[in-house]
Amino acid sequence: MIIIQDFNKIKIKIKIDIKIHLIYYKQNNMSRDIASIIPDIISLIPEKESLLLEKIKIFINDLGYKPPELRTTKYCWAPFVQILNEYIPDINEEWQKEIAKIINDVK
Repeated sequence: MIIIQDFNKIKIKIKIDIKIHLIYYKQNNMSRDIASIIPDIISLIPEKESLLLEKIKIFINDLGYKPPELRTTKYCWAPFVQILNEYIPDINEEWQKEIAKIINDVK
């Protein structure tokens, strides 16, 4: 019974990951430079989420080696959203909701 529940959680998380990617890519045609939203996202993350902040810092360092035209494509967006989904499995708190709005370009 526990295995089934865990499997269902994994299944739901996979669906959420795919939904976030599809919402973003469908609405915005990957036109935003990912580097333009990262400072806003970092400013929303509480200090207690140190592992998430560390992963984002690593992503930023790697981003410096990518050409600017690649920063608007899925090759930059997908890994970044994957990091967010890994450390924010459920969107419950206000800062998490604000990050989801930024990712999905919802005002």
